[in-house]
Amino acid sequence: MKKYDLNVVQREKTGKGAGRSLRREGKIPAILYGVETEPMLLSIDAYELRTILRKKETGQPLVALKGLTGEVSALIKEVQMDPLTREYFHVDFLKVEKDRKVRTTVPFSFIGKSVGVDMGGIFRVVHREIEVICLPNQIPDVIEIDITKMDIGDTVRFSDLILPEGVTLPHGNNYTVAAIRAK
Repeated sequence: MKKYDLNVVQREKTGKGAGRSLRREGKIPAILYGVETEPMLLSIDAYELRTILRKKETGQPLVALKGLTGEVSALIKEVQMDPLTREYFHVDFLKVEKDRKVRTTVPFSFIGKSVGVDMGGIFRVVHREIEVICLPNQIPDVIEIDITKMDIGDTVRFSDLILPEGVTLPHGNNYTVAAIRAK
């Protein structure tokens, strides 16, 4: 998985007023938390975050937080935004260690055109991403699924996926990813 660089500044003030003043300056309040660490209040540049989230459409991007004591690797766990203006309110980062497995989501990428769709079937996607457990350096950007040989009535399940080495599923593998149905 590609790691994105993000400049951060540690902040002291908390609350609604402090958050509003940060947003007026083009910054976003954030928090960094993790296992065996105290939560750390941060502020980040709204433009930098928007750039990262546009490059990474789904899933939880892995970022290198610069500006703290040393470089800290973290996953973007949650981004709160205004549904109308699409402006960001707050970001939660989860600190990751290189030797500790993490649980994150990875999007699917469907490759090819199905035989069943050529015959008039409808390609239906049930899940667009999957939750996986792996080390941070093993997180795949996408999981590719070749659908060229799928016919009407065929389905792809989690158990059919070819996962990269070191990547496992945290739950059952009998769920449907995609299917081709007759009209």
